[in-house]
Amino acid sequence: MSDDFRRTVSAIPDYVDQETIDVLQNLLQSARAGNVTGLVYSAFGKSKLLETGVIGVCAKDPVAALGSVRLLEDHVANHAHESLGTPTPPSDAG
Repeated sequence: MSDDFRRTVSAIPDYVDQETIDVLQNLLQSARAGNVTGLVYSAFGKSKLLETGVIGVCAKDPVAALGSVRLLEDHVANHAHESLGTPTPPSDAG
């Protein structure tokens, strides 16, 4: 793991994030209703990466899981560029 990654992760504040709770509750409701059938996820704690995983249909279809990861990569990259005020490069995702 790079030092830059460790510095970024260690900068996570020590508080309960309501948006995280709300999103997880909505995903749980959708899963119980049968609308969410798989996840590719990465969960962070107060000072470190806690868990990553591939579950449900994403675990059964690795190509779909990789597609999800690629879309997530674009989403996070765009968020980072917006946060830093730098131009967002064009996406090469389909």
